[in-house]
Amino acid sequence: MNQQENNIEISIVVPTFNRLSSLKRLLKSVFEQNFPKEKFEILILNDGSTDETHYYLTTLTTEWNIRAINLQNGGPAVARNIGAREAKGKLIAFVDDDCTIPIDWLQKIFYCFNDEKITALGGPSKNEIPENKFSEVYNRTTLFFLNLFNREKNKARFLTSNNFACRRIVFLKHGGFDERFGVGAEDREFVNRIYDFGEKILYLPDLEINHYHNFTFTSFFIHYYRFGIGSHILFRVIKKEKKLSVEKALLSDYLKLIKSVGKGFPFYVKIQMIIIYFLSQLFFLSGYVGAKWEGVTDLRKEKGQQSTSLLAGKKGTMLGLFSFLGGNIFSSAFGFFSFLIIGKTLSLSEFGIFMVAISVFSSTTSLGNYGLPLSATRYASEYADEKNNIESATILKSGLYLQIVILTFTSILFYILFGLINDRLLTVKVSNSLVKAVTIGVLGSGLYNYLTAAYMVNLEYLKLTRINIVISVTRLGLILSVMIFFKNLENYFWAFIFPFWLGVLITSVHFYKLIFSKGKVYLTNFKKLIKYGSWQTFTGILGQFISQLGTILLALYATSKDIGLFGIATSLSLVFAIIGGNISSYFMPIGSRLKSTDEIKPFITRTFRLVVPIAIICFISLFFSKQIIGLLYGIEKIDAVPIFIILSIPSIISFIFVSLGIILHYFLKPYLFTIEVIIRASVLVIVAYFLGREGVIGIALSYLIAGLSGLVVVSTMVSMEYKKRKLKRI
Repeated sequence: MNQQENNIEISIVVPTFNRLSSLKRLLKSVFEQNFPKEKFEILILNDGSTDETHYYLTTLTTEWNIRAINLQNGGPAVARNIGAREAKGKLIAFVDDDCTIPIDWLQKIFYCFNDEKITALGGPSKNEIPENKFSEVYNRTTLFFLNLFNREKNKARFLTSNNFACRRIVFLKHGGFDERFGVGAEDREFVNRIYDFGEKILYLPDLEINHYHNFTFTSFFIHYYRFGIGSHILFRVIKKEKKLSVEKALLSDYLKLIKSVGKGFPFYVKIQMIIIYFLSQLFFLSGYVGAKWEGVTDLRKEKGQQSTSLLAGKKGTMLGLFSFLGGNIFSSAFGFFSFLIIGKTLSLSEFGIFMVAISVFSSTTSLGNYGLPLSATRYASEYADEKNNIESATILKSGLYLQIVILTFTSILFYILFGLINDRLLTVKVSNSLVKAVTIGVLGSGLYNYLTAAYMVNLEYLKLTRINIVISVTRLGLILSVMIFFKNLENYFWAFIFPFWLGVLITSVHFYKLIFSKGKVYLTNFKKLIKYGSWQTFTGILGQFISQLGTILLALYATSKDIGLFGIATSLSLVFAIIGGNISSYFMPIGSRLKSTDEIKPFITRTFRLVVPIAIICFISLFFSKQIIGLLYGIEKIDAVPIFIILSIPSIISFIFVSLGIILHYFLKPYLFTIEVIIRASVLVIVAYFLGREGVIGIALSYLIAGLSGLVVVSTMVSMEYKKRKLKRI
């Protein structure tokens, strides 16, 4: 046995975690090596797998020299370091369990190390799942940086740990991979560290392995999110600590990378690849910036409470960026294109009627919801930890029954009253078919709004984001179908409201499993929700009055062309409203979890850091309003530009103040919102009285002034309440 150990030249180190089928595939390729089997060993580091990996390793009988080491889950860097310490070979060859190696892989590695000056080497990997666009983008991005940072093949600065070999004595002398990384950048840090010590490192383009990383939508973006955290630790912590000379890519390099990602594909596939790449960089940025703001220096410390904070979003930074900058951008984009198609294919008069219907739909849904989604989220979030989740479920279940009753009553009342208003008051008439669509849409939208509260309370942002994407994609598909086959105003609106019912179907299954199995219905919860909801409803009515007043005034007195221009501007500014809604929805349950007023300032600070960059980007986009509207809607609708800019400004500014509104909910003082809305509505009516004679521009300016006054009022209220310190809850 000792003689056999002395003959071992190479130790193959394989960390594995819950990928048994992939591990078997890798081992098959190892057994086919043309390198003498007595000269290498295989170390499998089972990093806390919960599948059948442990059982498989205990039953593995082979003529090959294989050792299995079972570990508690500590991440690949920890596993590789343990493997290196346990290795018998003079050389260590690292490969991942989702790879396979060519028959001459070990032979090439051994041959290169005949040069005693060589201390480490590595090569690229080939994506073996080309139909998976996420995997292809990942592979092309990695290959680009391998070629960029290894321009001199014998002075490599960037190698990946899934295809990396090093002299064991050198690896151990330099301390191995830095275990603070967890996942992401530990290989790059190690290579740069030993490079700075004068070690000779090779990059071998022909030392290619096969990679079977079958990314899903979620796993791909989580991967880049973790890369962002690792990059922060590399550049902001370890680089300064160890004074590493880590090379950075230039802006011109990233432009070349964008071109490289889509190279060789048909045009429509190329666009998809570039979009995936851009989104990956947003997730990378969210991980980097979030880790910086949270002061992350060692991911090993994030295994406990701080890990929950970082990945579950309890601190209100990491997952906010993660969910918002990722999936919800899809939802916003699809929603925008839906309105764009409708606006381009309908005449200005028809689009004006469509926007009247949207206004009525939004107002009635807000009334029918009775503030219950927000009030249920507020109260249930307070009890959403593991000890009190039954109380949380009870509040949500009680609210659902209340929501169904109120929505049903509101829908019936709306159908009756709007018929009278439509016949006698409105100069722009809405067809009876459209009124029916609005009624059914109110029921679907209202139920969906409430059912999503269960996701928000439990901080399940990613699940909710995926559902919103499904709804948005479905809506866009239906609207495209209407445009091609059944183009008319009523069909467009049916296509608009149907996906809400799809959302009800999806969320109700989750709601039933999560809530109905635990919660009970108590009269006290009805009273509490009705009390909070009554303030929210009154506030919501006034808010809808404010948001829809422009359209209503134009419907009463102006031409349909003015309504159409206002509709175009409103539909475009809706993008900013969606962004604001996403930010508010994300932070609401987190703000409800605050334990004391001492946590208010840190909460506001984190929110501010998130939304200010977004607000800046949105303001910059306003400079291109003329080009955007001209391109999307046509030059004949360019008059909507100033209206769009004016309407957008208060929406964008409100991003920055969103945490202040949530603090008022934390204080359980919803009546303060009512006061704010009354003041804002009064300002709007007074200003509109004087500026209304200016037409649609005057109405838009009235919104701007009223919106800014509302932000001042909210800021003043929060400041006054915060100074009191000891607050009574209603």
